[in-house]
Amino acid sequence: ILERILQNAHEGAIMNNRANIEQTLQIGTCVAIFLQNTECNQQAIELCKECLVLLNNSALGIGDQVTKTYKCNIYNTMLKAYKYISDYINAERCARELLPILHDLGETEQEGIVRFKLAEMYCNQRKFEQAKKLYEIAIENMKAIGKRRGEADGYNALGSMSNSLHEYLKAKEYFEKALAINIEIGDKGGEAINYDNQGTVLYSLGEYQKAKEYHDKALAINMEIGERGEKARNYGNLGVVLHSLGEYQKAKEFHEKALAINIEIGNKGEEATNYGSQGTVLHSLGEYQKAKEYHEKALAINMEMGDKRGEAINYGNIGRVLHSLGEYQKAKEYHEKALAINMEIGDKRGEATNY
Repeated sequence: ILERILQNAHEGAIMNNRANIEQTLQIGTCVAIFLQNTECNQQAIELCKECLVLLNNSALGIGDQVTKTYKCNIYNTMLKAYKYISDYINAERCARELLPILHDLGETEQEGIVRFKLAEMYCNQRKFEQAKKLYEIAIENMKAIGKRRGEADGYNALGSMSNSLHEYLKAKEYFEKALAINIEIGDKGGEAINYDNQGTVLYSLGEYQKAKEYHDKALAINMEIGERGEKARNYGNLGVVLHSLGEYQKAKEFHEKALAINIEIGNKGEEATNYGSQGTVLHSLGEYQKAKEYHEKALAINMEMGDKRGEAINYGNIGRVLHSLGEYQKAKEYHEKALAINMEIGDKRGEATNY
């Protein structure tokens, strides 16, 4: 099928028949979507490019509604594929191509969703002002068509961005808006996420007991609706709060629960977080060798996934454990590694910690 698509794209002579063109494009876009869904992202991108060549050289009109629909599907598939492989420059280009097409097609909800994706990419590149503007426009898109869930997702995203920028009071306001909407529309999963996010903000503000109450609310909902991944997240967050409250044994138990679920469901990123958090608890319990082992497990996953921020955190954590073990020279080396990564990715707070 793939060979047929590639051949047809370059044989303009037989592509003047509308039925032939549409049949070829239908097969091409379906195969591209399948490739992207099965993580063959580079192949999906190449096939999408060939489909675009065919579209541009075909007998279909540029302003044709069918042409716009095909372009919409093609650019959307490319956007997902580029985003998956962290090629944000090309993903951004695809999103920019998509927005006017979606506008012309009257797809306001999809327009908002693409803006959310574009804003998320800007956040990953630390372009926070541009991200904020896009989130706000996307929220207005959702409001215009009465998509309350999309509106709540937008407030959640703004809250998460504000939280990452240490603007905790702003984050709290955004999460409160999202929570109010999710309660209103009866979205229990969204409600649980909001409670958990609010708990994280309260933790950052030093309100540990309140943070625990919000994480408890989130956990209760997720146990009721059977959302295992979110339940693991709640256990992990409760472990962090309990650690700050000095309840080390309880914290250890919660991190163990979170870790067991994340290993079972294959969530490697959260697994690394749990190993790191458990290592910190073990350090507080004076179990330095075990703590070092857990931080090393977390570091190995971070390196495998290319998570530079997580890598820096765990180099720093190992450095602290080595300091407690009296291995000062090694500790110094690990803190230097953490510092170098923080400087590379522009994490000023992490940089200050490692200094």
